[in-house]
Amino acid sequence: MAFAITGFQTVAQNFISKQIASNFYKKAPLLALLGALTLGNNNKDSLEIGRPDSGEILSGGLVSQVQRKRLGTVNAYLPRIQGFETTNSGYRATNQSGRDALPDVASKTTASHGQAMQYAAEYRWVHLDTPILIWHEDKIRAGQEGTKEGQAIAMGQLVDEATEVAMQDHLRKLAVDLYDSAPTSAEQNYPLWPKPCGLLQMIDDDTAGSSGRFTDAVLARVDRATEPLWRAKVNSTLKPVDARKIIDDANFTQGLKIFSNNGADLILCGTDLYQQFKAQILAQGGTVLLNGIPAMAKMGVTRELLRIDNTLIMYDPHITNVNTVLVLDTSVLKFMLHPQFNFKVGQFIDNTKTGIAKDTYDYAYISTRFMFTNDNPRLGVKYTAIGT
Repeated sequence: MAFAITGFQTVAQNFISKQIASNFYKKAPLLALLGALTLGNNNKDSLEIGRPDSGEILSGGLVSQVQRKRLGTVNAYLPRIQGFETTNSGYRATNQSGRDALPDVASKTTASHGQAMQYAAEYRWVHLDTPILIWHEDKIRAGQEGTKEGQAIAMGQLVDEATEVAMQDHLRKLAVDLYDSAPTSAEQNYPLWPKPCGLLQMIDDDTAGSSGRFTDAVLARVDRATEPLWRAKVNSTLKPVDARKIIDDANFTQGLKIFSNNGADLILCGTDLYQQFKAQILAQGGTVLLNGIPAMAKMGVTRELLRIDNTLIMYDPHITNVNTVLVLDTSVLKFMLHPQFNFKVGQFIDNTKTGIAKDTYDYAYISTRFMFTNDNPRLGVKYTAIGT
């Protein structure tokens, strides 16, 4: 052949390294925003996704370089949880003289202050593989170009196109599951999870079948049936299609601003509600960002956003329920990529060399190992009846 099989891997990986940012983020709008926020927090001009041996953490919060370097050495990510609150404070002079004993600690052995933070959730790696397959017949045809340079160009185009098709498959699966996927409590005990905890599972208050949305109430190996601080808020009564009312309700009635200094900074909704929000904002003097925030353009992504004060509104095709709105404090969300499997293309193998009577093709795999995590699901609200 005019083009060595060993060269396929390099061409395919180079294609991904050049194209992954825009392709990836156009498929997953939430990660486009987290990627843009990551750029701003770390003063980086470009993300490391798709580059050899490079781990990456996309996050709405601050992420240190130490955390990035540790990605390849950890088997799980454990965000800490405050397990309980204490109520041991007391005033002096209860007997009018001020000669009082100091307050005692209730339940010293089980509810001391040092024990309150000895709780953690646990997210584990998820690994996604997608095959790339190129038939020998297609290689033969590409190799029939008149010159060696022409043969190399034709073969490179063949690899690029095959990689693009496989990559679309890979990203479509990843983007869908990041929204609507839910490993069972048993699956969350596996060393490697068979699917990620999706955003819709994270932003839920399901307690042992109370809503019937998921098979059980476990999120990141924490049972929400017994741990109310690990539940998001779900509101099925608020109905007005009014972005400001939704933000105020999320921040103050549902408590996002009470439990976090950040408060609501992102609203995700389907395209129908987005158009109604856009009309409101234009009428009220809000801002329409036609090309998104500046850091998104550095990734090759231009996506229209709306802005009300410090809150962005983004449409997302993965939210298929026309009456659902997700309100998030993105500082607690992280998407982590393993440095050895960051959309890596493995070695291409000639299938005919693996035994007799084999099909005549070469194949390789695109591999991504990741964790999608939420440090505090309480800082999210799902509205299910907007506009009903």
